[in-house]
Amino acid sequence: MRVLFALFSIYLVLPLVDVPVFGFSLSAVLFALIFLLSIRSKRYSFSKYQGWLLLAVWIAFGVLLSFFLNGFLSGGTDIEGASIAVHYLYWLFLFVVVLYLLSEGVVSIQKVVEILGMSVFILALLRVFELAFLGKIGAWTGTRFFPQNTYGFLFSMFVPTNYYLILEKRGREKWFAVIRLLVILLAVLVNGSRGSWIALGISLAAFLILAVISMRSVKPLGTFLLVLLVISVGYLSFRNLMPYNVVAAFDSRFGTFDTLDTDKSYGIRLLQTQKGLRLFSESPLVGVGPGRFRWEFVELDLPDYLSYGSQEHFNRLSAHNSYIGFLAEGGLIASIPFAMLVISLAVSGGIGCIRLLRAGEYWALGVYLCFISMSVHMWSISSLTNTANWFIYALNVAMIERTHSFPGGEHGVKAGVSLPRSRIIKRG
Repeated sequence: MRVLFALFSIYLVLPLVDVPVFGFSLSAVLFALIFLLSIRSKRYSFSKYQGWLLLAVWIAFGVLLSFFLNGFLSGGTDIEGASIAVHYLYWLFLFVVVLYLLSEGVVSIQKVVEILGMSVFILALLRVFELAFLGKIGAWTGTRFFPQNTYGFLFSMFVPTNYYLILEKRGREKWFAVIRLLVILLAVLVNGSRGSWIALGISLAAFLILAVISMRSVKPLGTFLLVLLVISVGYLSFRNLMPYNVVAAFDSRFGTFDTLDTDKSYGIRLLQTQKGLRLFSESPLVGVGPGRFRWEFVELDLPDYLSYGSQEHFNRLSAHNSYIGFLAEGGLIASIPFAMLVISLAVSGGIGCIRLLRAGEYWALGVYLCFISMSVHMWSISSLTNTANWFIYALNVAMIERTHSFPGGEHGVKAGVSLPRSRIIKRG
């Protein structure tokens, strides 16, 4: 099963192929095999994870209620979201199973983080290959292996699994980790996804902050200087060693931050946020139904620089914001438990990460910063309908649960603010 889980983890970062003939994701097949093997060898007991299970069930209930009520109220016409509703059930089931296997130690969470880190390094090599041999520089250049936005979001989700190696490794291994990170950052720069630039920039800042806070076992000044050195050397090498057209493409893309008020891509995201909030205001309790965002029509206030498209054109686009899209489609009944999940992971995950860092378990940085980076990027991309998102959520739950076996953890001492625990839920 560990081999299957490793393949499953690799595929989440490198989803290069689908199942032949049927055309669905290979991750679903691998997960089905993992689950079947796990129930043969281990009896599931969720007594320690009731809080997380309750949140997953609540989200599932909210999505289903939104789907059925919207279908009923529309006389059976608004049923386009049936497939998405079923997929949510699958993702939430996967979330529960993965958090259990990792929390119980059936699969080593540290090994999973190592596999993810190497996989995203391979992803970066693919993007650099496209740059070097196919001339795919910057945004909107027709990348070969994955679309530019897919590259960008995959980078945001998994690149932070390489940060902690700078702390953990020694000697030659540390310098290999530095070189690996430089290659990855090069790929991120040339890919041209502004969402990943912002998300990974914030995750790097969080990396330094967490290292300083955890100074009992981490040398914060040395870490701070080393990271600054890596970033500075990487950026200067990029500008001095890369061909002019590569640097020019980067400068052109970076310069768009100064013209966001007329940037079409940014304007479309603002427009879709406007649509999402209006849809939510029309049906705040149950939303418009899962998968219905593209099908609903709202009269939008189009700015002049987006006058090239009609109302119908912009109403057929995705939400471009995972949170606004989910709020509009699922309403409060689904969004409240989802918000509780994300907030619990952010707060309890941060506390758990610091405690693990102080114990010398640096891999926790990779887990938590993947969540932070992914969560930031989700403000500019509609991506919640994605197996990898729920996998990262489960990974962070397992990291939080790991701290409960420590002296000072819930199994003996105070566990911080880990909200979704069965004992706390019972208190109401």
